[in-house]
Amino acid sequence: MEEHIWKEEFDNEIQERGVPGKWDLYQDERLHMQEIGAKYQQRTFGRFCCSGCKRWWNSAEVHVLFFMNLNRSLKQGTVKMRVFKQECKKCSFPKMEKPEISDENITRITKNLVNHILQVFYGQKKVTQDWRPEVYSNDMDGPHDREHCEACRMGICKWIVTTKNPPTVTSIPAQNPNPTYTGLGAASQSTATYPAHAANVRYPSAYPKSEPQKTTASSPAARGEDSNILGAIVAGIGALVLWYLRK
Repeated sequence: MEEHIWKEEFDNEIQERGVPGKWDLYQDERLHMQEIGAKYQQRTFGRFCCSGCKRWWNSAEVHVLFFMNLNRSLKQGTVKMRVFKQECKKCSFPKMEKPEISDENITRITKNLVNHILQVFYGQKKVTQDWRPEVYSNDMDGPHDREHCEACRMGICKWIVTTKNPPTVTSIPAQNPNPTYTGLGAASQSTATYPAHAANVRYPSAYPKSEPQKTTASSPAARGEDSNILGAIVAGIGALVLWYLRK
């Protein structure tokens, strides 16, 4: 029934916006990111019901993927779409469940989709911002559950961006003053350089627990100053002795 609503809303919007030619939309449960065509992705609000335990949950991370193609000679366009599922996190053997999306949010998504078709295939400029989905409930069951999201598993959900390939830091040998970081890509590698002695820095655990005893430094310059002072004192005493004898 929901597929019929998507197609009906799409056909109405195509006709209302005066899109040239004939466009068809249909759902494809096997649609993936390697599909040929112009990609368009939307995020909306929906709710799910577990077919096992009958538990309901809401999600503002329901992802809808579209791929569009146009045969210009025949003036015929096709749109493949896929609505991604989620599974219950309470069940031991959960199934991927389809979301329930309101008619209003289906209408908003199809408006955005037709806007994108006009921009990509007919060169129209974007004159308005995309319609944002309506959220009908604040009763969200915690943060987005990546473990039970079909879009996350396929690398489509935006939450997977920061968790799929966490960066790791490689160990730096003592003879290599230029550290590199893996997992960030060549464009993000460090360009910092460090002096060669930086590799010899000891960590706090390597230091002795007791404070070292303080010693008075005795440099050659200090010893020279002491000799000069002593010579001046001797010379002064000698001068006084000679003056006294002459007297």
